[in-house]
Amino acid sequence: MGRIKTTLIKRVTHELMRLHFNEFTDDFNKNKGIVNKFVSISSKKLRNAIAGYATRLIKKSKESKDTILNQLFSQLRSKGFNTWLDRLTFLKIGHPTNNQKGVYIG
Repeated sequence: MGRIKTTLIKRVTHELMRLHFNEFTDDFNKNKGIVNKFVSISSKKLRNAIAGYATRLIKKSKESKDTILNQLFSQLRSKGFNTWLDRLTFLKIGHPTNNQKGVYIG
């Protein structure tokens, strides 16, 4: 089991990610620099905890996004869309036989 993060770490990390989500990556060392850039923290331990929690959240969001896409593509594969071109065409313009709109990604 992981360590429990304090409310302060969670609150600061969520606020930073709300304001600067696009700047955070799944690299801990880069996130330490980003935390230093936007927050004045005198404690290295607190800075590292915030950067680590941000890294964990970014990795988790990427994994869930990949899981959703894999589930979608497996459903399309089961319906006969076997090539990437077939899948992307369906996702952008909808199924050609019943004129239902697909999910637009991108």
